[in-house]
Amino acid sequence: MKSAAESYVQAVHQRFGYLATWMPNASLRLGDVGVQRKDQFKRVTTLQDLGIPFRARLGASTLDFTYTSHSGLTIQTKAEGEVAAGTTLPVGQAGVAIQFSQQGAFLFQASDCVVNEIEDKNGLRHAVIRLLNHGDWEAEWAVVDTIVEASTATI
Repeated sequence: MKSAAESYVQAVHQRFGYLATWMPNASLRLGDVGVQRKDQFKRVTTLQDLGIPFRARLGASTLDFTYTSHSGLTIQTKAEGEVAAGTTLPVGQAGVAIQFSQQGAFLFQASDCVVNEIEDKNGLRHAVIRLLNHGDWEAEWAVVDTIVEASTATI
């Protein structure tokens, strides 16, 4: 059976086409170079350390990402003064109750996200090919060419 981390990373990749980091607070940057194992990226070095310069294209507007596992998750919201049966939410307060009833169930909510990417990906491709031809690039290496940065996230 898959772990919660494996379920989360695989589902986010299938839903949005992005690799999720695990742990969620792991630090990845544009230009990181590493190895992709299943749906996870393991950093080895950076483009800068390999002598490949690049420019970043910074996202101009924000977007939100929301996704939940298809089963094993119940979300219940309530307004102030309402009763939320089966939860411990106080009657006098508004709130949200999240209940997990199955291993691997998850909730993913990322708000005010900005997508940043490497500007000249074709130029990067040519630089990587040169390093590969000189034996300074491993065939299994990959480059982080796009990063989604969230202002806040709940996972």
